Amino acid sequence: MEISVVIPTRNEESTIGAIIGALAGQASRPSEIIVVDAGSTDRTREVALASRTGGCPVRVVAADNAYPGTARNLGARQCQAPWIAFLDAGVSINGGWLERMAAAASEGADIVMSPWKPRQDSLFRRLYYLAYSFPEGMPGMPGVHCFHGAFLLIRRALWERVGGYPPFRASEDRQFLEEVRRTEGVRLVHAQGAVVTWDPPADFSSAMSKAVLYGYHDILAGRSCDWHFGVLRLYGLTGLLSAIVAAVRVSWFPWWLPWPLLMGARMAKRVALRWRGSEFRWWEFPLGLVAGAGLLVATDLAAMASLGLYVWRHQVLRRPSPYAAA
Repeated sequence: MEISVVIPTRNEESTIGAIIGALAGQASRPSEIIVVDAGSTDRTREVALASRTGGCPVRVVAADNAYPGTARNLGARQCQAPWIAFLDAGVSINGGWLERMAAAASEGADIVMSPWKPRQDSLFRRLYYLAYSFPEGMPGMPGVHCFHGAFLLIRRALWERVGGYPPFRASEDRQFLEEVRRTEGVRLVHAQGAVVTWDPPADFSSAMSKAVLYGYHDILAGRSCDWHFGVLRLYGLTGLLSAIVAAVRVSWFPWWLPWPLLMGARMAKRVALRWRGSEFRWWEFPLGLVAGAGLLVATDLAAMASLGLYVWRHQVLRRPSPYAAA
């Protein structure tokens, strides 16, 4: 099966060589690897070209300042194979990844989803896994998740049929996959054993920066209902309950108690969903519950910060959306 691989990049000199090497080392090599570089200021392009190995051509396509959706589409248009695999630079793949994806595709599929999991190689990343909202898990594979629109194999004809990825900075992969799943007659399958490992933010600062950035672009992409409205509704109802308790003066139920109860319930739900996939050491778990709740609150605040940023830039200053010309 002929497969072209498309990898969007921006300042990925430390990771692009590894993913190209992993693809070139697969038992079933891709027909070509297309690296779409969105204006890197480091040596991403040079490293990508230097990673070329015999029998696996690598091309670098310039896409200055393009967001991931636009970069993937640009790369897909350059592909020569009838099947396109999409990956990101900052991930790793297991041995036989492409072979398993191709085997699943050969059974009459139109699109093959790669199971994926977040790396949990530090205490912070284990906290992040516990606190963050991930899509549904793979049955019988704790810690491995089903759907990610950036890690897949798709017929080029289907990519063209749905119009490619939206030109967004965030949510573009989710929206693309939703459009594919709405398309009539499409057969979607999962490639068992073809696992992508994704690197979450390594520390608190990068996690909050990413939450604000993605939250802001989610709003621009029309996805406020996915996150912001839910957070506002949750905190609004909890605040209303606290106000009612304070007004009726229930002696045995202090007005502030709904807030820790809310956080406790949210963490309990996440623990119930993820404890089997978590890589916490037993002595880390009590700390994980408390610190995870704190990270959850901080992420909610980051969502509100992104909403404030949107209001300031586009409602007060009246700046046009960066997607207006897309």
